[in-house]
Amino acid sequence: MKSGSRAINSDPRHHNQNERSFMVQAICSFCGQAFQVYPSKLKQGRVYCTRKCQHLALIRRVSVSCPCCGRTYQALACNIKRSRVYCTHACAMKNVKSIPPEERFWKMVDKNGPIPPHRPELGPCWVWTGAKSTKFGYGSMGGAPGQKGIKTHRLSWEIHYGQIPNELWVLHKCDNPPCVNPSHLFLGDASDNAKDAASKGRTLQGVRHPDTPFNESDIIEIRRRFSSGVSQHQLAREHNVSHMTIWQIVNDWTWRHLLPNL
Repeated sequence: MKSGSRAINSDPRHHNQNERSFMVQAICSFCGQAFQVYPSKLKQGRVYCTRKCQHLALIRRVSVSCPCCGRTYQALACNIKRSRVYCTHACAMKNVKSIPPEERFWKMVDKNGPIPPHRPELGPCWVWTGAKSTKFGYGSMGGAPGQKGIKTHRLSWEIHYGQIPNELWVLHKCDNPPCVNPSHLFLGDASDNAKDAASKGRTLQGVRHPDTPFNESDIIEIRRRFSSGVSQHQLAREHNVSHMTIWQIVNDWTWRHLLPNL
């Protein structure tokens, strides 16, 4: 008997009177018929009296004119309400890319970004809220028709300071890849970029490299023993590494950040 009562109460068609008293009247978004619905359903936006009305609303098509090419075509009514009114993807992209890059740029910039903790004097970052590269997190934006896309921090530099000289990079003082604040940017080449990354501890040098068999005391000892006359081949056998590895250490090609401490 108890199991039967549980089965009836679990059926959504058998709500008790207290639950039904909370239902309110709503108008079906498709057929306009009045029906009873729970208030929580009204928060979802459009409501339908039956599943049939919901299905018909999703597949109903209306005639619209493409704002790009002017062609009249049949579009889903639900897409019209979402402003998807282009006849093809090509028309949509052509219309978007016809907007000047500067205008599209400012629509995606948030000037209330975080303040760099290591450089608070720079002020807040201007964070790019649009598309970003998946690998490094730099902002990216499509170019004009027939042109390649552009990184947004480079576009910010061109907007504020002019064209970027050839073979120069736009680097960040704030170490925040999506930042496009022009006061947080500076020009440099590949060498400047590497030095900047090393000075800020963003490179896998020394003990931070996952494949190194040495620690800092080993490097100091290797250089000291080499200076006292021990051969590179002997040092390589003792540490079970190649002769080239020892050569690079004693000739200051690697572990150069330890040179001032010697």
